[in-house]
Amino acid sequence: MAGDRHSVAETAELITDEVEKAKREAENGVRQYQMALEMIRGHVHDQERPFRLRQSTILALHETALKGIHPLAGTFRNTPVSIGQSTHKPPAACTSATRSRTSAST
Repeated sequence: MAGDRHSVAETAELITDEVEKAKREAENGVRQYQMALEMIRGHVHDQERPFRLRQSTILALHETALKGIHPLAGTFRNTPVSIGQSTHKPPAACTSATRSRTSAST
């Protein structure tokens, strides 16, 4: 759809059929939701272990969301990305992991 505002990456996706992709996205979304609930429950029931948002948590959720859809599921992107109809320019791929580490520590 021309003119949509969405991210465009240079890496090929694993599913090209729109119906199959939508089905996998929905299934993965449910899995990601269940995973997040289990993380929350684990920290609510264990008061000795405070919640800390870590890179490993973010990447695990990312992997669950994109598993079977995109080859970079669970990793920081290693290719450029742009957002259609946006003036925002995402950081270069080579700085994404470094930038997120810096942000997480502040």
